[in-house]
Amino acid sequence: MLKYFKLYFFSILFFLSNVPYSFTDNTKIKLSDETVNSFYNYISSNRKALDKFLVTEDGTGTFVWACPQTLCFPAGENFYLKPCSKFNENKPCKIFALKRKIKLNNSDNIDKDFKKFKSGDSYEEVRHKLKKLGFVD
Repeated sequence: MLKYFKLYFFSILFFLSNVPYSFTDNTKIKLSDETVNSFYNYISSNRKALDKFLVTEDGTGTFVWACPQTLCFPAGENFYLKPCSKFNENKPCKIFALKRKIKLNNSDNIDKDFKKFKSGDSYEEVRHKLKKLGFVD
């Protein structure tokens, strides 16, 4: 039985891993005030390693993907983008943050540590960092 489970599990991983899997992107996204509030709420709550915060390309819609099970495995990027797009009236989405670290690039001159957030960051600190990163005007 365990032998078949392993075979089944690795087969799923193989097929899901054939989808391009890239977190970084150079899309210039400007976040709306509502999206900034949603991101602040996202980073302020408990986060697991595979939790993702997604935004629409126009910066107005959000979607949080959290692992619904105890054991989750990484999947192709489309696995996360499709539900976000469907939830946001079929607008294209991007993975904005993984756990509490921003994955999108709006500015290349910023230190990577500046893209990391803590659950205790204040709203003003979060908004300031997002502004420095080019996501907020």
